[in-house]
Amino acid sequence: MVILADVGNTRIKWAVAAGEDGVSHACTTRTRLHKSALCRSLERLAKTGKPRGVAIAGVVPEVCALLAECAVQVAPAEGVQILDYDAFRSVMPIDVGPVISPGADRLANAYALRSHYELPACAVDVGSALTVDVVDVDGRFVGGAIAPGIRMQFDALRQNTALLGQVISMPRTNAGIGTDTAAAMAVGIRRGMPWAVVGIVRGIAAELGCALKSVVVTGGDARPVYRVLRSEVEAVHFDKELTLKGLASAYRTLSAAQ
Repeated sequence: MVILADVGNTRIKWAVAAGEDGVSHACTTRTRLHKSALCRSLERLAKTGKPRGVAIAGVVPEVCALLAECAVQVAPAEGVQILDYDAFRSVMPIDVGPVISPGADRLANAYALRSHYELPACAVDVGSALTVDVVDVDGRFVGGAIAPGIRMQFDALRQNTALLGQVISMPRTNAGIGTDTAAAMAVGIRRGMPWAVVGIVRGIAAELGCALKSVVVTGGDARPVYRVLRSEVEAVHFDKELTLKGLASAYRTLSAAQ
């Protein structure tokens, strides 16, 4: 089996890939630069079988490096891999410049599309940030879009305006009109996000010059976006393990080539 770790800005998603078909999502922990906590998480997963490797990807390099140090305690050193831009570039064509390399989560999502879904496709990952990643009909990662996530938008309004900082939290609402300030923020952000994604996805199809065969939604805040997208766009899927699937598939491909 292979232990998988997807390191996000807020959370680490842990899983186990025991075979060729998918992954078993084990747990989610907070992202912390704390080696002993990271080692404990790895040790708990290692008890479920005999790890032959650990695949690590993420957007917090310091945490990824600490995880790699811990990983050699539970798996052979040659089986521990941090999957970064160069690693993914070796297993799929990428038309995205490395000046600021795409996050490993975006690359894993793109590789999962290439490995598990009909192309052309895009992944919509709704978490701390919203990322939309596009794989063309030839299996090439060609880019996408990045925007603030729901919480980031809320924090930006609170921190950069004189009065909205008084709003402590947003209500959950299905209303189209906010009848007080907090509700208005909720309408603008919670309802605005899904419709922004609809516009982005339609723009992607227009630029590709063909319909997307797969639009795959994932991430901690994915459900509201998925509900709106499936009523407005064809071929929409919800896959909470998309990033982990891409991580597992890329690890297997790299290991087979070594």
